[in-house]
Formats: sequence, structure tokens, C-alpha cells
Amino acid sequence: MDENMANEPPIVEEPAYNESVIRRAPLMAKCLWVLFWANIVQIIINFIKIESSGVYTAVQTVLSLACILVMCASLFMMRSEDARYGRAALFQLIALVFNSVLTFVFGSLEASFFAILISLVSSALSLVAVYNEYHAHSCIVGGLDCDLGDRWQNLWVWKVIGIAGMFVALLTAMLAVDVGAVLALVLAIYVLVIDIICLVTLYRSAQAYRAVVAYMAEEGQTL
Repeated sequence: MDENMANEPPIVEEPAYNESVIRRAPLMAKCLWVLFWANIVQIIINFIKIESSGVYTAVQTVLSLACILVMCASLFMMRSEDARYGRAALFQLIALVFNSVLTFVFGSLEASFFAILISLVSSALSLVAVYNEYHAHSCIVGGLDCDLGDRWQNLWVWKVIGIAGMFVALLTAMLAVDVGAVLALVLAIYVLVIDIICLVTLYRSAQAYRAVVAYMAEEGQTL
């Protein structure tokens, strides 16, 4: 019995994480964590208003702009892991330009044809940005946690429903203002729920890679 055991080859433990996950862990942990907090601030800015005043609106616009730029910078930094991150940052920036035109040029003509047209173009650009970002998340985060990868795929579909609904609300508002307003309210609640789910998924994705960094630090391995 002892001789048979002595002749058995030694058991080699499989590494906890594969080489690609370890290599990208520091960058992904940092950028996903920044994305998480930037998204939180962005949601607070969009859904909470202290008062209706020109000063607050200006502060809100500046803070929202800062959040978007931070998110774009984080996505751009991750482009080395997946080119779709870079495309997501680019389309977000283009959408930001269209939104700026809508705010500063057509701010007093929210129901005008040109304002609605620019809003539709901005929504389409945002859809392309979300497509690239979420599919990149699904690939890169899915390489560490399959469940999270699948969740990002589902969130893409849910986001499409929300953005498509905004298209419908805008078109409906042109024909029936009251119906469009009710539809917009329902969609706002839907978007808020999806945003919360996205935040939870983004938090879990960031924590997954932060756990890799912590594990490698404990093992004394160079990242």
C-alpha cells in the first residue's frame, strides 16, 4: 500500500486564476471601481434636484459632464483588454456633444422637431456605446465569472428595451403630450431599476477583480 502511494505522481494544484485574468486584474479592478462610483454619482445627479434654479442647473450640468468624462476615461484605459471599450468611450463622447447641443441650443425648444431629432440621434449613439461596453464586460468579466458575463448580456437586452421605449415616448409626445408624459414617467422608473441592477453587477464585477488583486498580494506574486 505504501509502495503504491510512493509511486503515485505528486498532486499539482491548479492555479486559482489563469494567467490572462492575473495580468489584467490591476487595470480592471481600478477602472471598474471608478466606473462604479462615477455611475452612482451620475444617477444621483439625474434623479435628485434640490431646487429649480439656474445655479443648481449649472452645477448639475458640470457634475454630470465630469462623471461622463471620468467614465469615458476609464473605458478608454481598458481598451487594451478589449477594443470595444475604446469604441464605447468614443460613442459616449459623441453622444455628449449631441446632448450639449440639445441643452445649450434647443434648451428653450424642448418640443421642437430639431430638439427631438438630436435627442433621437443621441439615444442611438448611446445605444451603440452601451452595446460595446456591455459586450466587452461580458467577455472580460465573463472570463473570471461566467454568471457575471451572462448578466451583462442580459443587461444589454434590458437596456435596449429602455432606449427603444424612449424613442417611442418621444414620438408619442409629438402626437399626444399627455400620453407621452405618462409613458416617459413609466420608462423613467424602468430605467432607474435597470440602472440599479447595472450598478450591482458593476460592483460585483469590480469586486471580482479586486479579489484577484488581493489574492495575488497575499501570495506575494508580482502583478
